Amino acid sequence: MGMTLGRAFYMPPGNNGAPQKELEAAFAQMLKDPSFVEGAKSLRMAVEPRSGAEISEALKRAYNVTPGVLNALKQLIAN
Repeated sequence: MGMTLGRAFYMPPGNNGAPQKELEAAFAQMLKDPSFVEGAKSLRMAVEPRSGAEISEALKRAYNVTPGVLNALKQLIAN
């Protein structure tokens, strides 16, 4: 039996400069670290990282709701 774990790392909007690039590079380096990879394997965890661009696109799709759908959701929540 394996484990599923998801954790997003994020920064406030407007931080697309050097700090974000440094964090992305450090995270990518960690994912290649043999001790990290071995630790994940020993816990039977699949490491399937997503880039910031992939997460941003998924969020855009998730929050791209038409006004009609939004109104229907509001009515459902209100009832």
